[in-house]
Amino acid sequence: MKEHISILMVVLIILLTNVSLITLGTELNLKDTIYVDDDGTADYTKIQDAIDNASDGDTIIVFSGTYNESIKIDKSINLKGIEKDNTDITKRITIKNTQWVNVSNFMISNNGWSGLSIENCQHVVIKNNIILNNEQIGIQITNSKNIFIENNEIFNCIMTGISVYLDCDSFFISNNIIDGRKNDESLCGLKINSNNNVIEYNIFKNCSRGIILNHYVNVGGPSNNQIRRNTFFNLPRGIMITNVESIVTENNFFGEFYREISPKQFRTLSCRIRNNYYDDWSGFGPKIIHGEFEYFFYPTWIEIPFLMFDWHPSKEPYDI
Repeated sequence: MKEHISILMVVLIILLTNVSLITLGTELNLKDTIYVDDDGTADYTKIQDAIDNASDGDTIIVFSGTYNESIKIDKSINLKGIEKDNTDITKRITIKNTQWVNVSNFMISNNGWSGLSIENCQHVVIKNNIILNNEQIGIQITNSKNIFIENNEIFNCIMTGISVYLDCDSFFISNNIIDGRKNDESLCGLKINSNNNVIEYNIFKNCSRGIILNHYVNVGGPSNNQIRRNTFFNLPRGIMITNVESIVTENNFFGEFYREISPKQFRTLSCRIRNNYYDDWSGFGPKIIHGEFEYFFYPTWIEIPFLMFDWHPSKEPYDI
């Protein structure tokens, strides 16, 4: 009798253990890692094939190589290159109608309108990529929220390094280098029309404008934007702000500028500009910020100048 009871207990323990493991696996939502290599030694030779066969939560690792394909992401995945200098995607990456996507460690080059496009997404991280030689825009983002753009290098895009517009909110743009190089006459480093953004620790150089933060309506424009601890080199205009409530603080401005900061329109008067470093500041008194109100009186625009002040400029550049 005791032997029967012992056997029954062992069977029950095994069954309960298996049920617990199945339940635990479901709760943890364990996912797969998929490998891509263009030399044929991995699960797939094409990135898009791996994405098409992946499930939400999967990680796709891409080995070094040149991938001459357009990439479309419409599910929650982690797409990661092994070595960004040698993992080259030569057509656009499009992330659309999804959330919880990470794209990191790629070179994205020689594309058409934009190197990387994000549309109608949430919780997307674009990190540690090199984006260069695109015809118009490096990273283009529309109708999206909670987007993180970090530690990317963006070179030689003709029109804009990063462009954010059309119902966007809550961006964190940090530690990127945007360099116009040959196209310094036309490139804007970052053009953004969005609320609740943090723009910090970026480097802008060889562009016609570093940051354009704008809204051309006197009410309802973007607000709660923080531009801090960025460095601007040799730009005709460092930061252009139009009808936007923002904090501009502790930035470095080096080299010759037409204007380091250019405020426009009424709402810009509520901006807080303070404690920035200007290498052309005399060292005494406030730094004068020249702005203008623009009005359209048919058939032309009329500009009325006004002044703002950085009352306490930094005497030394910030270590960024």
